[in-house]
Amino acid sequence: MALPGAEDLESLLSWNYTREIIQEEIVFTSMKSPATAGSVRSIHPIPEKQGWTLVFTIHTKGPMGFFSGDSVMEWFDGARYEIHGVFDLIVPEEIVQILR
Repeated sequence: MALPGAEDLESLLSWNYTREIIQEEIVFTSMKSPATAGSVRSIHPIPEKQGWTLVFTIHTKGPMGFFSGDSVMEWFDGARYEIHGVFDLIVPEEIVQILR
């Protein structure tokens, strides 16, 4: 099974996100959560190690002005939802089945 590279990931995500490739990293200039951006990078296995590494980042675009602990938790819940959505779009079903 061939693991997806940056171009493959960009194609998989093209229907859902405004994105671009910058140095093998897919950078999301906007996401579903307001004032939120992020990225994902696929790191192919190192010869002496097994596995596939996906590195996700999610951050606010500028000051958010959180007014309470609840508003911070709401943002984190949205960020978690975003990461899981991207994961579901790019991880092949074969890998998901193996992990079960």
